[in-house]
Amino acid sequence: MSAYLTGLAEAALDDSVGYAKVREQFQQPIGAFQAVKHRCADMLTRASVAWNSTIFAALTDQAEGPDADFQAIAAKILASDAAFRNAAVNIQNHGAYGFTGEHHAHLFVKRAHFLDRFGGDATYQKRRMLAANAPSSDAERSSPVDGLAG
Repeated sequence: MSAYLTGLAEAALDDSVGYAKVREQFQQPIGAFQAVKHRCADMLTRASVAWNSTIFAALTDQAEGPDADFQAIAAKILASDAAFRNAAVNIQNHGAYGFTGEHHAHLFVKRAHFLDRFGGDATYQKRRMLAANAPSSDAERSSPVDGLAG
């Protein structure tokens, strides 16, 4: 589910960046404005964090790490947040046209709400996280990526 939500966050980012390149205001693309650039950069950061967390959770699960459940829960929380927030910013970047309910940008929000319910919403996931095995702070603990080198 985290990968799907991450893909949704990335799709909202791509849609927003694509629109910012072609929509003009004051005879220049809106992507030239600092506020739009910063929103798109934040969208990229959220999507990247969600992707990295999802990959780390998958590697931890594959390596049968003791904190695999914790990492999977963290990945779902981060991916859900990225999907929701990127979908909302995508609507904002589309301006007044984006705020109409018929605009395709609203599909990202609707899908994020739908997918967030699979496996439990953020409140449920946070309760599960408190009960899961937290990552150890041992300096000797190896990363799940270490086992894939050979």
